[in-house]
Amino acid sequence: MATGCFPSIPEPADDTADNCGVSGSLRYVDAAATEPGDGSRSAPFQTLQEALTGLAPGVSVCLRTGTYTGEFHIGDAGTESDPIQIAGYPGEDVTLQESAKDAFGYVLSLSGSHIAIRNITVEGGGSDSGGSVLVYEANNVTLSRVRARYSRGTGFNVLDATNVVLEDCLSHDHVDPSDTKRGKGFAVRGTNVSVRRCVAHNNFNRGWDVYTGAVVENCAAFENGRALDNATGKVLVTTDDGQGFYSGDGGQIYRSLAFDNLSSGFRSFDGTSGAWDHCTALRNQFSYTLQTTPTEFKIRNNLLLEASFFLPDPSEMDQINNSWQLGIGDDVVLSKDPPAASELWPAVGSPWAVFETSDFLKPKPGSAVIDAGVELADRPFEFAGSAPDLGAWEASN
Repeated sequence: MATGCFPSIPEPADDTADNCGVSGSLRYVDAAATEPGDGSRSAPFQTLQEALTGLAPGVSVCLRTGTYTGEFHIGDAGTESDPIQIAGYPGEDVTLQESAKDAFGYVLSLSGSHIAIRNITVEGGGSDSGGSVLVYEANNVTLSRVRARYSRGTGFNVLDATNVVLEDCLSHDHVDPSDTKRGKGFAVRGTNVSVRRCVAHNNFNRGWDVYTGAVVENCAAFENGRALDNATGKVLVTTDDGQGFYSGDGGQIYRSLAFDNLSSGFRSFDGTSGAWDHCTALRNQFSYTLQTTPTEFKIRNNLLLEASFFLPDPSEMDQINNSWQLGIGDDVVLSKDPPAASELWPAVGSPWAVFETSDFLKPKPGSAVIDAGVELADRPFEFAGSAPDLGAWEASN
């Protein structure tokens, strides 16, 4: 996978930094401002629409706490050296929310280039189509620490875009009570799309759609198939789907976790190529499922716990050193109790961090998964010991 040119917003050394950790020509927005302003620090804009007018290379927007309603589109272009940056104030709750419950499209859509977004929540969107966040035919875009929730479509939809990074993002409770095929956490495809340390949970249809050009690494999917309908306050449960990760043709998923999903943890129906390497699945109806025998699909060094699987015979495809092939049982991890979903969106930091710092699904010392994997020449991972461990975690982590 090519490195690409991904704009990023560095975390500010001081979480109270008045510039939101961004640089360049700053525009400030404060929903609590009592008078119209010019976008300066002392006289901020009252609405986000004002700040997004006439964006140009090197222009940055700093949002203070509050809810900003509307459908926001950014089609402007930054440059490699001077990207357009939009960030919420560190440690504050900044929410972009649809302006009406029957809004059809996306609350936030990006079709420009060299854009970086960080530290916001995007809420609602998509009664017929759409959802919370769309990256469409854009290039060189980074979304970092963005949460999407309560849409009637898809939380994050990356479609036909190039050089896109999603990192430390969270997507949950997307549901359309009138259409059981809607309600996804992430749908990602394009050219050189990298997704890392992101989490999808409690989405009605499925957590993830991963297609050609997308690499998903160190991500999680859980409790998909049941979701909170924010309009009524009721939790809805599907009988049709509820998958964690769904791989279309070419989707690649590495070192990721799927647990307690109502249907499959990892599933592919129409993909002829792709990969699931070093993943861990726990308590899904079927943890690993392939409906066909794909010609170039790789399933290697994975761990299955407390569930069954539905896969072709290993001799018919590249299926190597998985726990079910090695006869490794369930009692091989320190804990099967996941962190609470309420812990996944701290004031600062990544939703993935709670998994990294817990014992959840980490190998027990001396268990059979340690050093049981094989080195993958086409996808090298760092490991301790004589060989990689099975599953998403190394014992030394």
